[in-house]
Amino acid sequence: MKWKGYPHSDNTWEPEEHLECPGLIKAFEDDRLKTMEIEKEKEKEKSKETVDVYFINQKRKKNYLPFNAKMLIYLCFILT
Repeated sequence: MKWKGYPHSDNTWEPEEHLECPGLIKAFEDDRLKTMEIEKEKEKEKSKETVDVYFINQKRKKNYLPFNAKMLIYLCFILT
């Protein structure tokens, strides 16, 4: 809870039952959910770009193996 007229050092966590502002709470939760979804989508795109670059680089090589097969070989090597 950010208290109006007080510095950030006086912020506190308050139980929802102590607050009488359901509209503000809902707006905060909706905004937080939206932000989390955007971050998740960005991470998914970043991951996809990384895999795409990997495949492009592998296609240029003669000994191309799909990503999962290469990881399996690597894991078997580490575990033995």
